[in-house]
Amino acid sequence: IKFKITKAVLTIKASNKWKVYGEADPKEADGSWAYTTAYTGLTDAQKAAIKAGLTRAEGETAGDYKISFSDELKANDLFKDNYTITWTDGWLNIEKADLTITAYPQTLYLGNDVSKLVQSEYEIEGLVKNTTVNVVTINDEEDVSLVFGTVTNTKETLVPVYSAAEEEARS
Repeated sequence: IKFKITKAVLTIKASNKWKVYGEADPKEADGSWAYTTAYTGLTDAQKAAIKAGLTRAEGETAGDYKISFSDELKANDLFKDNYTITWTDGWLNIEKADLTITAYPQTLYLGNDVSKLVQSEYEIEGLVKNTTVNVVTINDEEDVSLVFGTVTNTKETLVPVYSAAEEEARS
């Protein structure tokens, strides 16, 4: 009697992950990327090889980055003789962080042109570590669009200054 042992069919998928810009990568407790497989018969050495062979494309700005299996892992002797493997990449999505720039009210006197106000006092919330904001950029009309209220009375008036997004939210 002759027995034939066939290769096991194995699908290994890198898990999709997400984070917000500035946060640490969402790895497992042991520092590896997560993966899934329906097959339960992997040895500890095979599991360790999979974890070591998962990498992600470089980059930290908002966007999508592939989490993939290395060519070395795919060629590893721990797998090639006994398995027909489908390797499925995953994705890390880095979402934009929230940044709030709040302009403080300014004093406007009768006769002054509202459109010439320059906003120099503001509060910034949500900056990610090692990120800086250039004050000149904040005041540049091409980079930050400020919307000004209308002055209708004849006395000294405080005019609130809002970012375009705040003004839109108020509408």
